[in-house]
Amino acid sequence: MRVIATARRRAAALVLCLAACLTPQACTSDQSAPGKEPAPAAAPSRQASAVLEGKIAFLEGVLNRRTVAARLLGDLTVALPGRVWPTEVAYDGRAVRVKGRAPSNDLVADYVSGLGRSAVLTDVSLVSSAQWGTRNTGYVEFEVQASVREDRAENAREPGPGRNSESSDALSRRLEELEKVIAAPTGTAGALRGLQNAANDARLAVTTFAPGAQAPGEFYSEWPVSIVVAGSREALGRYLERIGVLPRPWLVDRFSFRTESEGEPRSPISASIMLRTYLPRGTSLARGR
Repeated sequence: MRVIATARRRAAALVLCLAACLTPQACTSDQSAPGKEPAPAAAPSRQASAVLEGKIAFLEGVLNRRTVAARLLGDLTVALPGRVWPTEVAYDGRAVRVKGRAPSNDLVADYVSGLGRSAVLTDVSLVSSAQWGTRNTGYVEFEVQASVREDRAENAREPGPGRNSESSDALSRRLEELEKVIAAPTGTAGALRGLQNAANDARLAVTTFAPGAQAPGEFYSEWPVSIVVAGSREALGRYLERIGVLPRPWLVDRFSFRTESEGEPRSPISASIMLRTYLPRGTSLARGR
């Protein structure tokens, strides 16, 4: 009887062992080799690629948006009919409001129509138009508002299925090239020098330079800088163009200007500009030159 019981126990143990080995997860070479780590799951790799794609799309968006303010002011100027001039302009990144003077409502209507053909603006509308003085010697004060079109190029490389075919190495190389534009040493002195040189080239005077504090962003640190410049409206346009092509990318979050004399078309202006650039996390501004 003891022999039969022992044989039965051995048979039962053999059946359990065979059943365990038939389970896919139980008889892999990784499990049988002591001390060997299991193969990594696919999810972390996809997650790493998603981070790379997100950073690439972000930096490409920054590079695409840095010329928006210059193109906006250019369209506001080109659309001006003769004897019509802006006395105040305010851009906040999403919309723009223009106040100005014109000899007649017909010319105001021409200005609104011209702005409607802008590639940067949409939803252009006349807010108000008021006649001052007599018909022969008076003038019209007007206010126009418009929205800023979303830059299609900004979203042209959004992360998505189209990038799944790119390897992690290819994405890493692309990101490395893009990060070179924000990785160059900078600091308050370097930023002031670059922005001042651009103002000199545009024939503008920088009257105020006020760097803000770094703030953490989703991928990179944000650094805001506020400046005030004085000169002509044409010089301001040249300055925004030069800011848009500086080696370090600066975004114009908003700008506004007002003429010193509302009744003079060629009056000098004073403009406030809020800029923003990006730095690799952990970058010390004090090290920039």
